[in-house]
Amino acid sequence: MSVEATSAVLSLYVGDSTRKLVLIGLANHAHRDGRAAYAGIETLAAYANCSARTVQRHFAKLVVDGFIREGDRSVIDA
Repeated sequence: MSVEATSAVLSLYVGDSTRKLVLIGLANHAHRDGRAAYAGIETLAAYANCSARTVQRHFAKLVVDGFIREGDRSVIDA
């Protein structure tokens, strides 16, 4: 868990409350520097109380908007 990454995310405006919960969930799995935030779609869906498809849609928007970038999917925590 990264308190630093989570704290940084709390002050961001991402345009949607569910999207922000997805980002907070990712920050919760990040290293201190905000990198290596590997959390599975189902884990993020549980955090945000939404469907896996909703997480995928918000994840894609976070990538497009430059808040995150995709990493190595082979190490994702399911």
